[in-house]
Amino acid sequence: MKTKFILLISVFVFLGSTFCVFAAVPTTGLVGFWKLDEGSGTTTANSIPGGGLGTLINSPVWVKGVLDEAYALRFNGTNHQVKIADANLSNMSTITLSLWVHPFDNNGTLANSRIISKSDNSTSRFALSVGSDATSINFSAGFSGTAGSWKTPTNSLPLRIWHHVVVTYDYNT
Repeated sequence: MKTKFILLISVFVFLGSTFCVFAAVPTTGLVGFWKLDEGSGTTTANSIPGGGLGTLINSPVWVKGVLDEAYALRFNGTNHQVKIADANLSNMSTITLSLWVHPFDNNGTLANSRIISKSDNSTSRFALSVGSDATSINFSAGFSGTAGSWKTPTNSLPLRIWHHVVVTYDYNT
């Protein structure tokens, strides 16, 4: 069977030296904010002016999100994706990712599924994925040739409930 992921409301990608929690979405250093609130169509807008449009690949399905007025995308775990124009990763030392995930089903194929990733095909990359145990989250990052990876504890990603996942990486610490 196929693995299904739903990403709700937004995907944030921050590039900068600090991140603070505010009631409103911070704009300093923010390079991407995809609300996924369209509810239909083949693209999703970046709420940051001049930001890259997300193009739905292989028809992920629009579904109701965690709130009745919100939408989400359901991915099949094999070839559904949202492709976003490349953002330059060179000379980058920090990143923060914030997103909602809802692991819908696990029939042996959820393990190691990629949630969000980016690579510039040289020395800079990041990836957030489901762990090999299918119940945890892995994060790996590398900038300027130095890389590392981290994993949440087993059973920290139960099925059929929404999870707000936030990861901050600072190459200098």
